[in-house]
Amino acid sequence: AELEVRVSDLTSSLEITQQQLESLEEELKSVREEAAQDASVDFFRELNAPTWGGLLDQLYASEGRIAKLRSEGAIPQELESTATTVRMVVRFLKKSGLKEIVPVGTKLTLSLNDIDGYIYEGSQFGDGEAKDVLVQSPGWSYRGEVVSRPLVKEA
Repeated sequence: AELEVRVSDLTSSLEITQQQLESLEEELKSVREEAAQDASVDFFRELNAPTWGGLLDQLYASEGRIAKLRSEGAIPQELESTATTVRMVVRFLKKSGLKEIVPVGTKLTLSLNDIDGYIYEGSQFGDGEAKDVLVQSPGWSYRGEVVSRPLVKEA
């Protein structure tokens, strides 16, 4: 009987240990995913930092200019591979989970309360005043986290 109690106690201890191990494995997986997310967001923030000339914004703008030139038949054959590379890099970034927050060229009406989510260039707001703005750069998010805020200029 004493042996049965001992086996039962050890079995219970083993089950508890297995549950704790599973819990720790889930927690470790969560920590790894969060660290990967943080590293990706930091990378994209650095990529679009003024230090590097807003590289994400530049790639996006270049893709648009290249598409326009291509439709006009104005891309020299010598630059075709560069144009293709830019398009592929932008496609890769978007497939990786990078998303524009607001498309360039969008017209918005913002008040002082709305402006927190944007980089605003223009005159100061008066009390309760709303201003028409035009989106100059889209701002970027990665898996729901803001990488850079959209740049808007007073219209």
